[in-house]
Amino acid sequence: MTFHRLTNLSSAYRWLEQNRPDIILSDLYLPDGEAYELLDRLPKEDGWPIILMTSQSDERTAVRSIKTGFAEYFAKNEQNFRELPYLIKQVLTQHHYEQINRKIQQENLRLKEISQAILQHLSVGVLLLNRDSSIQFANPSAYRLLNLPEDLDAEALVSCPEWSPVCQIIRQKIGEMEGLDSWLKLSLQVSFERQIQIQINPIFSSQYPDGVFLILIWDSSAEQERERLYHALYRISTLAAEGDSPDTQNFYAKIEEILHILVAFDLLCFGFISGENSGFEPLYCQGSLYEYCVGAQYQAVYELALNNDQPLLLNRQEIVELFEERVNPQLQSILAVPFKSAALKQRGILALLRLEGSEEFSIQDLVHTEILTRQLIQVLDRLTWEKEEKRQRMIAQTLLKTASALSQSLSLQDVFEKIVEQIRTLIKIENFQIWLLEDEDLLRPAFSLCNCVETAKERRWLHHFPFFIHVLEQRKPAILRQSELQPIEVQYLPRTPWLIGAPLSARDEVIGWMILGVEQPAGQNFASQREELEIIGAFSHQAGQAIHNAQLYEDAQRLSIVDELTGLYNRRGLHLFAEQEFNRAKRFERPLAFIFCDINNFKMLNDRYSYAVGDEALRQIGRIFQTELRSVDTAARYGGDEFCILMPECWREDMDGVVRRLQTRVEESAISYRGQSIHFSMTFGAAWLNPRDEDWKAVIQRAAAEMQQKKRKLNNVSLG
Repeated sequence: MTFHRLTNLSSAYRWLEQNRPDIILSDLYLPDGEAYELLDRLPKEDGWPIILMTSQSDERTAVRSIKTGFAEYFAKNEQNFRELPYLIKQVLTQHHYEQINRKIQQENLRLKEISQAILQHLSVGVLLLNRDSSIQFANPSAYRLLNLPEDLDAEALVSCPEWSPVCQIIRQKIGEMEGLDSWLKLSLQVSFERQIQIQINPIFSSQYPDGVFLILIWDSSAEQERERLYHALYRISTLAAEGDSPDTQNFYAKIEEILHILVAFDLLCFGFISGENSGFEPLYCQGSLYEYCVGAQYQAVYELALNNDQPLLLNRQEIVELFEERVNPQLQSILAVPFKSAALKQRGILALLRLEGSEEFSIQDLVHTEILTRQLIQVLDRLTWEKEEKRQRMIAQTLLKTASALSQSLSLQDVFEKIVEQIRTLIKIENFQIWLLEDEDLLRPAFSLCNCVETAKERRWLHHFPFFIHVLEQRKPAILRQSELQPIEVQYLPRTPWLIGAPLSARDEVIGWMILGVEQPAGQNFASQREELEIIGAFSHQAGQAIHNAQLYEDAQRLSIVDELTGLYNRRGLHLFAEQEFNRAKRFERPLAFIFCDINNFKMLNDRYSYAVGDEALRQIGRIFQTELRSVDTAARYGGDEFCILMPECWREDMDGVVRRLQTRVEESAISYRGQSIHFSMTFGAAWLNPRDEDWKAVIQRAAAEMQQKKRKLNNVSLG
């Protein structure tokens, strides 16, 4: 053991600030004070034992020192110094046991306080009864569960009239337990809504030699409530197997029925936020009470719940403070639970309302509603994902069929008709149009099945159709109300409440527009419309490619039957149309005429001026025939400088005028060559179908023969 010697109180204070001794020995009188001052400065609990030393044995001083708080009194003389080590050991041992006892007492006190706190806040009621049924202890839950006034103490509780019937039952059961050392359990209906379970436990101990009874009370209606909760959760989880779609009112009517298992309410409202800055759009509300859910004041409640991202419970007073004078007098309480659908990628609200005459919602109602809402959204997401998977498969199959159907024909008209047929398998349409883009600014109405004010036949400028420009810029389908169209658009686009425009594209270029007239876009929410537009977008891409392929085919076909130099049909094209017209004329006994002609002295024209002049003569003839002939007539370059004109419904008396007009136009035309105006002429021969002709070539041969006869007679080539 190490001793540190300090000469006064000041040095002792400084040393004790840095060190912790096991024991202190101090003289009564020190240069700067008495030892009593040191005792006052030391901690009262968990301090150090101090032995007070004096120069003489003074019984009065010894008694005072022990009472004051010193551990021991020591008189400094030779005999006592021999016993000092034993005294120090004794004091240290005693101090050690005192510290242990003090800690045990503190721990016991703390445990007692904890036990009291637990009993006070325990949801289970606790009663401690003597054998004569007098009450030793009752916690607040016991009062609450037994419907007893909570301001009564245990003594006053004995005479409480509400306690008497319960006490009689318990006393009867205790009487039945005489001689038993097991517990006993019974059920008791204390109110219409509450049933409690009571467990009686006998306790025998040294503290209670005569025995006491520990009565435990709990609300068994909570167990029933849990059973109802599990039942409601099970009902929600089985909705997927019942076959109702989340888009139907019947689905939400079942949700309403399930919620009523746990929570009483007057109105259920369920819906989504339709867009980023849009308001709440309910999918389901109860009948005539619909207006309670969609007014501007209720939108504020939903926004408050969504912004805080947690359930909201408002009682009547809070509703009045929030809505001020706008509050509906019948509204009693609002409960709103926000949620987020992972499948729909939208936020929404499930709201319950209670009207006048109902109690306000409780926290328990809020908890139950939140649990059921989470389960509902999980089921809703699962059903949505399953529906989406089926829809994607259906779309894939439909688009596959569409691609197959559209590839069956390369006729542009057939492709248009196939597009209408296939789009009707995807969505319900009332009207349909296809507009194709020519050059950069001109639109051509290519196909129409609609009740337009005016049917567009001529080309139109693109800038007259803002809806088309919007779709072109977005490069994806768009929805527009009929009321939002410009006046010229109203004239030529379908007259339906809604229009859906989709770009027709091929090779990353927009080649036109597909316009669908519908009564109402699919679904009641933003997500359903977006899905419909995605389907139409995928379809329009295939349709655009099919139209482009048909256009390429028709262009190729046209190029294969059209003479490149003159722009007229070639001999192959003439054969195609002549066969059709010959069969029609023979069948219906209608007139059919052929004109055969060529340029007079064409070889001399080429040899004298060059082949460029001969080619220009051929081109001018092509332009003259295209402008002077009827739209039903077919002009073709038969070969070299020879031409053939097919003229259905042309009578003999009309032929002279036609030939004269063509001759005049040819002779009036001129070719500029090195400052000269070169003129040329043609000789025409005509023939008509007669009943004896077996094919159209016989008619052409007669027309060619007449032309040759005229050339021999006239032989009047004019070269200027």
